[in-house]
Amino acid sequence: MNGCTPPERSLPMTLQEKLRALRDETADARGESGGFQLVKPQTYYIREQSDALLSMLKTQADNVAYIDGEKLQAELSLAGEVGDTGWRLTKAAFGDLCHWTRVPVSFVKRVAKIDEQLALDMMRTMIEAYFFGGPEKLLVVDTTTGYVVGIVGKETYKAISNEDIVKWALSVGHGLALSEAWVCGPDMRITCTSEDLCAEPVKNDLIRFGMSLVNGISGDSSAKISGYGLRLVCTNGMTARTGQMTTVVRHVGDVEHGVQKGIVRIAEASATMAPLLSRAAGMLLHDKGIRQVRQFISDTKNGGNPALDNKATKIAQIEAQKEGRFDYEVTLYNFVNGVTEVARDTGNVERKVEIESLAHKTLLRYGVLVKE
Repeated sequence: MNGCTPPERSLPMTLQEKLRALRDETADARGESGGFQLVKPQTYYIREQSDALLSMLKTQADNVAYIDGEKLQAELSLAGEVGDTGWRLTKAAFGDLCHWTRVPVSFVKRVAKIDEQLALDMMRTMIEAYFFGGPEKLLVVDTTTGYVVGIVGKETYKAISNEDIVKWALSVGHGLALSEAWVCGPDMRITCTSEDLCAEPVKNDLIRFGMSLVNGISGDSSAKISGYGLRLVCTNGMTARTGQMTTVVRHVGDVEHGVQKGIVRIAEASATMAPLLSRAAGMLLHDKGIRQVRQFISDTKNGGNPALDNKATKIAQIEAQKEGRFDYEVTLYNFVNGVTEVARDTGNVERKVEIESLAHKTLLRYGVLVKE
């Protein structure tokens, strides 16, 4: 080549490199806050005030409107604003929209952080192609805020009042009374316990039993009735979300019958936690047992993680010391209480229930003697 050095040529950029470069470029221009900025309705917390809760749930239902999905023809903004309608999609409704348009929420948000206009164009295309291509939909709108809180099938969705569910639970018998309630937009999670259904796994450590009720009048998720235990000394809760201790009712068909039947069944079954907890209190775990329980709590498949395991283990060790043992002489009950305490200090209601459920799964999984 006449001794000439060929001109330098850079290798073609891979798609991943292009996306990374574009992401860095846009991040420099506007910081890491770019992409879809969607609202979540404010969460209200109520404790032991059933009249106040029922009044709030009645107002909640009165302020909800079900509007034809054709109204979503307007352009969406990155804040979830629907054209000039005055409505704004919440995170839950945006998730419903992505479900109906067959595109993962995480993918849309990732694209929006790289190229906002591309994400908006993509959503408009998906809405035109899929949202209006299938069965008719209804927009569930909170008229007090203008938030679109859910998107449901027009012909299939059967609403059930949160107020009715609470009334049924409080009238089913067994002395059930409201313990705590969280109301977020159209969604609620309440816990009911009874003075008549209780146990004392450790002296002066009372636990009341009852149920946890989760529902939303937007149809965003199924109604769930689950067994529940409340440790009075520290107000730690444990929710049973597996096996015979939970009932899940989809918002289709005869929803009212399904929920009423579930409330009666769970009210009768919730006290079966008592013997399990008493047994766990007397179950001293040694090296192998501790490792097994910790591995179970740290497994993301079970709803846990290593950080949660570390916190729960420290709490269990402190509790063991208070009971007069060394920190390596923990019982299964100590571990269950460690997990429920982590749940109690969790701000997100959905995550709180998930961790409470992990405590119950741990109790069931290791509710037999672990041999060395």
